[in-house]
This record gives sequence, C-alpha cells and structure tokens, in this order.
Amino acid sequence: MFTKSNLFSLNGRNLLLFFLLFLFSNFFFPNLTQAELVQSGDLSINVPGYDAATGWSADAIYDATITANFQDSTSPQKSVSITLPEGMRFVAYPVNRSPVADTPEYDDQGSVLSSFVESIITPPKQSYYPSYNGTLTYNLTSNCEAIEIPIKLTVDENVYYGPKNFPNGIQAESKKNNVSLDTVQMEVNGVGSVDLRFHSSDWITRTMISSSNQTVNMPQGGVHFASFNFVGRYLKNIQAYYYY
Repeated sequence: MFTKSNLFSLNGRNLLLFFLLFLFSNFFFPNLTQAELVQSGDLSINVPGYDAATGWSADAIYDATITANFQDSTSPQKSVSITLPEGMRFVAYPVNRSPVADTPEYDDQGSVLSSFVESIITPPKQSYYPSYNGTLTYNLTSNCEAIEIPIKLTVDENVYYGPKNFPNGIQAESKKNNVSLDTVQMEVNGVGSVDLRFHSSDWITRTMISSSNQTVNMPQGGVHFASFNFVGRYLKNIQAYYYY
C-alpha cells in the first residue's frame, strides 16, 4: 500500500530518471535537438545535417525529404507542393519521364515515387539568372496513401546577398480532394560573404563604382538586377544579380 511519503519518493525517483535520460539523449544524440526536421500534422520536411545555429552557406547543397501521409488510398486529387523563395534554389528533383536538359530534373522512372505520380508542375527558371525556385508540385494518384519526395536544394549562390534569414525558406503543402490538408515551413538561416567577386583583381562591395565614379545604389529587399561599367585592372561591363 502506497503512503503519501512513498508516493512522493516514487515521483521524485521518476523525475530524476527522466532528467538523466534527457541528459543521456542530448549527449549521445545531439542531432535530435537540431532544427533539421519540421512537421505539421502528417506533413514534414527533413534536412539532415542542417543546423540553424551554424547557418546554411550558399555553397552548401543539402538533401531534403518531404513526407506526406494522406491516411487513405482512395481519395482523388492528391498533391504535394514544395515552394522555395527567391534566394533559395532547387538543385535536383525527381521526374517520372526523361528530364529536360540543363534543369534540376533527374530521371526517377521506375521508383516507388514515380509509380504514384500522375503529373508534375515544375518551377520556372529565373529570367535574369540561372536558378529555379518557386513552386514544384507533384499531382498524385488516388491510391497513394503516403509518399516521400527527395530533393536537393541550396541557398542561391547565383544572387548577391549578405547574411539573410528566410522565415519560409522551404515550404510544403499537401492536398486531398484538392483541399489543403497540411502546410509546414522550415526557416533557413542563410550565411555568406557580403562581397561580390568577378575577377581575381576586381572587388565590388555593396557600393558599386561605375566608370564615371558614380555609385550604383542597391535597394534592399528582393532580387535586383544591375548593369554597369567597372574600372579595375580591366575595363569591362558587368551584369550583376544580387539579393540584399
């Protein structure tokens, strides 16, 4: 028979055991506490190895997996959409057909994923620089109960930016009957150089000097395009894309 003092002692031992297990798990499995996995309902984004505290460098390419569970194998109009903002870009994503050359597409015919894909709506290429971002959508068959979509992505090194935080760096949405089921966002802490280097002898910083010694001001926010003459060791015309 438990007395009040015995019950208190038992609860104390349980709390001590829980605390020791917490310390053990954080010491031996530190990655479990990193912000590499975000989930909302039955939809998740997993980016193994990404640590928000360290940041995501523009030259780092990560594998990411978007997982959706639809909880049934009969409902029509299922889809999963993945959206990257300007400043992020797709490096590779699977298609169930011959991939289009010079795009992030790769041939995934014959995989489990491709067997459930009815069609794919791919993101467009940026008009002024060679990056693909925006929304990538996989329309799925009605018998798809759950799906994993593997992609590669990075902070876009094709645009100029200083350290920048992307609150919705990676966003995913699942739908069934063409109605939204879940949405989830992963914050991306982009880190990188604030200098733009065109040539080993030419350094251009946030203030760009033209041949007439006039400055080209960089407006803040969004992706911008600038074309100007730069006098360094060589006189040249430079077209720059920057995110700042």
